[in-house]
Amino acid sequence: MQKSRLLELFKSLNKVEVKKLRKWVRSPFFNQREDVILLFDYLEKARPFEKADRLHREYIFSKIFPKGKYEEKKIGYAQSFLLAEIKKFIAYEEFSENEMRPQIYLTRSLRKRGLNRHFESEWRNANVLLESQPIRNSDYHFFNYQLQNEQYEFTNNLSRKQPKGLQEASNELTNFFIAQKLKQSCDKLSHQKLIGADYQQDFITMVLHFLKNNQTLDSSAVDIYYQSYKTLSETHDISHYDNLKEKLKNEAFKFPKSELYYLYLVAINYCIKQLNAGKSNFSTEVLDLYKEGLKQEVFIINGSLDRFTYKNTVAAAIHLKEFGWVEKFIYEYKNQLDLKWREDMFNYNLAVLYCNLPDYEKAMNLLQQAEFDDIFLKIAARKMLLKIYFDLEEFNALESLLDSFHRFLTRHSKNLGYHQPVYLNFIKYVKRLLQTPKFDKTARKKLKIEIESNKDLADKKWLIEKLNIS
Repeated sequence: MQKSRLLELFKSLNKVEVKKLRKWVRSPFFNQREDVILLFDYLEKARPFEKADRLHREYIFSKIFPKGKYEEKKIGYAQSFLLAEIKKFIAYEEFSENEMRPQIYLTRSLRKRGLNRHFESEWRNANVLLESQPIRNSDYHFFNYQLQNEQYEFTNNLSRKQPKGLQEASNELTNFFIAQKLKQSCDKLSHQKLIGADYQQDFITMVLHFLKNNQTLDSSAVDIYYQSYKTLSETHDISHYDNLKEKLKNEAFKFPKSELYYLYLVAINYCIKQLNAGKSNFSTEVLDLYKEGLKQEVFIINGSLDRFTYKNTVAAAIHLKEFGWVEKFIYEYKNQLDLKWREDMFNYNLAVLYCNLPDYEKAMNLLQQAEFDDIFLKIAARKMLLKIYFDLEEFNALESLLDSFHRFLTRHSKNLGYHQPVYLNFIKYVKRLLQTPKFDKTARKKLKIEIESNKDLADKKWLIEKLNIS
């Protein structure tokens, strides 16, 4: 059972969900099989499933059917039915997560039953519920479309002369579609730039044309995703980024944190692109966005801070030499990192800080002692150590590291893809740098031109700095 879908799904449940599921499987309305209850009880007690030998089918069978002879089908049926109940349970949890969904389905059911007084009462309740909460994302428009459409269906059955809700339903469906289409188009643009994927941008031209000629749409979702799309598609025009940043500042309360996280990344990625284009003033923009996002807890998802956000925030602060702030940040947010990556990310980012202070002894101790699991952290740690050896003129250690680094990149070529030549070239040019005499200005200028023209090369700026020529 160790690799079963049942166990995989069960492991994904938190304590509160397991407690709810216990009531679910014991309710005759949902489940009438005793074997399902017995299997659930066993799995609940076995959490967090540290003893592999107690997850074999034969062992579990002996515990839940102690007087019976092992039957493959019997334990198989118990697994299958429990899996089905957990699926129903998590679907119900997802459905009930937003209280608007049950309310809309209630009004629909009342309308279908012809219970007019009940329908009108619950429709008003649903409308009050929707308008009383601050969220105004595309989900808001979809819920409102459903509500207005129920109003139309209800009044149309009463009298075809003056049905209510049809225009309102049409408007809300338009808002929902445009907001979703703009967001999806943002996703496509991001993936095109990140991995070179070629997506067909269907409808977006018509959507943009529609918005140009209909600027009276009252939708925060449409507005913010329009600015996001423009920010990504027209990178030369900073006004779109400024508009997006302003909306993030003033209208954050209208969007759930998961959506704000996405919107902040759009703004941050725009700034990074500007930095890569040589516009150094965007360094402050990047850090300000991270600070504001942390303040609003946008980057804290399900109680955890993404490891890449942690790493990128450190890099942004160090670039601006805000060493006091970043040290506090590294320690303050350590425990909000996923346990799987916590120690690695903490040690690596602390080493980055020490390397930039500089306190090379502390940085080297961390890099040499830490055993990073992530392949790209291993590469980054080697690269950092390499730079320290270079600055300290520890050339024997540097030569040894360059050779072992090369072997590492060659050994892991399948996992690195296009990253491999970038780092292999870095190693090549570090060796060339060591071999080029400091007094030979002509050779160093020639090497600088070669480095600048190489498109597949990591840390060009550092290499050029170490050439030490004007």
